[in-house]
Amino acid sequence: MQAAVKTATSVHIVGTAKDGSKTLTLDVSFQGGNTSGTFSEGGKAATILLIGNKSYIKIDDAFLKLAGVPLRAVVCARLCGKYVLVPASQAAGLGGSFDMAGLDSQFVNALPASFSNDTTDHFTPATLNGQAVLKATQGQDVIEVAASGTPYPVFISEAGQGSLTFSEWNAVAPIAPPPASKIISPGSL
Repeated sequence: MQAAVKTATSVHIVGTAKDGSKTLTLDVSFQGGNTSGTFSEGGKAATILLIGNKSYIKIDDAFLKLAGVPLRAVVCARLCGKYVLVPASQAAGLGGSFDMAGLDSQFVNALPASFSNDTTDHFTPATLNGQAVLKATQGQDVIEVAASGTPYPVFISEAGQGSLTFSEWNAVAPIAPPPASKIISPGSL
C-alpha cells in the first residue's frame, strides 16, 4: 500500500481530521504539485487552488462568512466566483507540503499508530460502497485497501481523529489556475 501511494500521480480525498480541538472537513484533489479543494471548520469554508508556487482562494459566500465580511450579499454580488491570488508572503503556510509529494511523505504518519507499529497481516475481505476491499481493524482504527489491482487505500479511520475516503487514484482531472479574468488582487477586497 505504501509503495502504491509513493508512485501515485493523483488522488481525491474526502473526510474529516482533527487539528487540536477543531474538526476540519476536506474535499481535496491532488495532482502532482497542484491541489484543489474545499476546507471547512465550524460551518465556515474556503476553496483553495495551489498551482505550482501560486495560491488562490475562491471568493464565495462561505469564504466571505469565514472572513467575517460585513454586507456579504453586496460583496458577493461583485466578487463571488473570482479568485484572490494570495501574495507569496502570506501564502507560506497555506500550501506547505500539500501536494502529492507531501501526501506521500506524510502518509505513514497519517496511519493510525496501531497499524504503523504492527507488522502482522490482519487484512480480511470486505466491501465498501460496493467495492471489494481488504479491511484491517485494530480497536476502533480501520484501514481498507482496494482488493484488486493496485492496493491503494480507499478508507482510513482513526478513533477520535477522523476518517478519510480516497478515490480517483491516478485519475484526477488536470488542475489548472483560474482564467486571468477571474483573478483579483487582495486590494480589491
